[in-house]
Amino acid sequence: MRLEDVVDAYLGEWLSGLPPKDATIEWYRERYKRPYATLGGNRKFWDLVTPRASQLLWDATDLLLERAGEQRRVQRETARRCLVEAQESHLTKAKKTGRLSADAVVAGATKRLSEVKRATGSYTVPVSFAPSAKDTNYRIGPAAILSRSEFQRIHKAAIDANGSTPGWFGPRALEEWNQFSERYDHFILVDISGHETEMAWRTARDVADYVLNLIRMRFGYYHMDDVRVGGGFIWETKRAKVYFDEAGSANLSLSNGPWASHLHDGWVDDFTKALGNLVPLFAGLGRWMASGDSPTSPVLERLRYANALIAEAFSEPHDRIRLVRLVAALEALAVLPREEKTEGLAWRCALAGGWTDCGRAVEIVDDVRYAYQVRNAIVHGDGANSQDVSTAFYRLERHLERMYVGFLTLYAKTQNQYRPQHIRQVRRAFDKHIEGFFWDPEEVW
Repeated sequence: MRLEDVVDAYLGEWLSGLPPKDATIEWYRERYKRPYATLGGNRKFWDLVTPRASQLLWDATDLLLERAGEQRRVQRETARRCLVEAQESHLTKAKKTGRLSADAVVAGATKRLSEVKRATGSYTVPVSFAPSAKDTNYRIGPAAILSRSEFQRIHKAAIDANGSTPGWFGPRALEEWNQFSERYDHFILVDISGHETEMAWRTARDVADYVLNLIRMRFGYYHMDDVRVGGGFIWETKRAKVYFDEAGSANLSLSNGPWASHLHDGWVDDFTKALGNLVPLFAGLGRWMASGDSPTSPVLERLRYANALIAEAFSEPHDRIRLVRLVAALEALAVLPREEKTEGLAWRCALAGGWTDCGRAVEIVDDVRYAYQVRNAIVHGDGANSQDVSTAFYRLERHLERMYVGFLTLYAKTQNQYRPQHIRQVRRAFDKHIEGFFWDPEEVW
């Protein structure tokens, strides 16, 4: 439906719930016994609405964001508030004319949405990454990853200055930041422009996970299993354990972190060398994710989802769920029809990750088949022993980087050639080109 039609339906529902001019106390008592929602804020008009009116308002909110292309930059709650404020402003005129105009409300909400306060800057995501790496200062696209010493060298003065502002908040915030950040050895700064603050933080986290995924896939789970983003699955840096023996005596044990990877400062050179001519591809996706543009793009939506699953897999403390997440990430990347499962995924991954190497492709087929079988045993409750789970994960993970690069290249080619508007179009492009991609990855579509 059109935005104006939904707003008109909402206004009609709102009108039907207004108190009659001769409303009695009993009317109000009965009204409050029925389900209702509020429009929020200290409104100067009747702000109790039926559940249907509330749902219509949320539907209008989504359509407003979609029309403006702001789904990734502005919160739904903010857009809803723009509609309610536009309604409130329009009521003054409506009382004189006796007519509620959906067009006027939409116009007012659109204007308010364009004036929403945005926060442009570099958003800091702390990371337990590599305590032994002291000199990291590496940028890819909109994200820079800095070691603690480099972060302090560049940004400490600004943080300290903020903490010395008059009043109680500055000193307290500085103290809590210092305590909070002390446990992290690296920081990823993501450049975000034109987003509401809360949405900027969400985007920064997505981009930080994406950058870490590139590093995770390069060095492998064995080295990167303890890497964690602040706010995620963070290992305790200090642990204390106790057990009671047969005599009832307590036995304490202590262990200390930090818990992260054992990478040293040379990791940047190894990583940069491995990326080679792929840097523009990876940087381009990072910038696209950070921009907030193309919020309905099926290409970007699928890549965001797959990256989230990979990040969750590498951060997941449970082996079985780790395998399930990684297989799900490959399913997302492969854009398979619903009816195609094991064989379809195995061959799709082989064609994307084989890169003209038939021997490698056969290995990928075998390893994906095996991983999917173990995954099925897990999700269907048939049981999978720890050895099978571990074997399946590592057999899959050894091909992960090649498969990811292949799929990402396919998505880039699909976006450049077809500008797809629906996931079906992405699937058709893959169906048409993926076999040719295996034999000639450089082919221009």
